[in-house]
Amino acid sequence: MRIRFLLFALFSLVSADWNSCTYNDIDLSAFKTKTDTLWKGVPNDGSYTTQQWYFNLCQPLQNPNPTDYGTCSQGQAPPSVCQTWGEEGLSWSSLIADTNATFVPPQMEGAAVTVVSKGGPYPDQPPYPAQNMLLHLACGTGGIANITKDQNTGTWNIVWTDPSLCYELSGTVVDALTQKPLSNVTVVITSPDLSVLRATKTTDDGSWKFNVDHQGEYDFYFGATNYQTAGYTYQLDDKRGSFQMPLKRNAMARLKQF
Repeated sequence: MRIRFLLFALFSLVSADWNSCTYNDIDLSAFKTKTDTLWKGVPNDGSYTTQQWYFNLCQPLQNPNPTDYGTCSQGQAPPSVCQTWGEEGLSWSSLIADTNATFVPPQMEGAAVTVVSKGGPYPDQPPYPAQNMLLHLACGTGGIANITKDQNTGTWNIVWTDPSLCYELSGTVVDALTQKPLSNVTVVITSPDLSVLRATKTTDDGSWKFNVDHQGEYDFYFGATNYQTAGYTYQLDDKRGSFQMPLKRNAMARLKQF
């Protein structure tokens, strides 16, 4: 059986608060970490050496000046995002964002919110423009997923993910007659444009869940050998859904297998 649900949230007023680490009632405190989140790699800024970045949100970096040289500690406010680099070790730092950064509506598809900041210039290179930042906070397994730079504008686009920003859809599959949970039933979720397509099986207690990264329409498919869908109940709010799909024994035809 195929059922489509619309997952949505309505907000009448944009509200953002750096101190409480919220945006439109979205709790962003998972990004306010006791130790700075680190990213190490070679971004596309023309550098051929490894860089290390430090991230924190709604508070200053816990390691506010990771090097002896550079601009991380020279902003108008304590640093929140710092880049360290150098041809001979990570000896230089560049301020990317301080605690004056602001939350704005998401500037990337799938993001929950974007953090905007106009950072500082490269150290000892005043002709260079300020390093602007768009930090996109999104659903994911956690950590910095991507760092790229627009060479024309000097803007860094960074994706930082955390499971707390995922929309969770969950439910239970039970037998229509006995109401006992059914395990090993395949549940498939897909968006109409097929950009989201994944499958899972119910656990021993008949439960299943999916994490999706954005609001929208989703199709659910339920399949099981020798069972047929007989009815369901469903309730959904802006963050969590629950679903119960009773299945009927002795189906006339085998349901589609995934």
